Amino acid sequence: VVTVAAIPRRTLTDLVLRVGVGERVHLYLDVSGSVESLLEKLHEAVRDVAHLVGRDVHIFATNLQDVSVEDLATGTCMTTGGTSIVPVARHIREARVRRAVIVTDGQLGIIGARDRETLARTILGVALTSGREEDGDLARLARHVVVLTGL
Repeated sequence: VVTVAAIPRRTLTDLVLRVGVGERVHLYLDVSGSVESLLEKLHEAVRDVAHLVGRDVHIFATNLQDVSVEDLATGTCMTTGGTSIVPVARHIREARVRRAVIVTDGQLGIIGARDRETLARTILGVALTSGREEDGDLARLARHVVVLTGL
């Protein structure tokens, strides 16, 4: 686990580059109620890495929705409030995602065995919005972890 004390935008770029290694990555952005106050800054950081990720950003709370970076910038994205890693793991499994970055506060509920296995097989980077979950389940499954300071 690496804690990087830098502007969040640069830290996220570095993480995406480490996970991607020249390939585009799938970016999953937590839009649940617990990160609502951070969403404007997170949207800015996502815009900075748009050229390094797939066509759409996958936003999630208790479900998953694909949105363009442009739509993300307008704030027209819907959220269901709570947070679950289940739709993220399901998408990774069904779409056969190899490289993924998850931006979250880390409060994702229980990670079941099948989802844990899916995430462990993925080249996974996790950008945490605070250091509270640095030792959490998701961080332990990731190959690369950063804490986005300065949010």
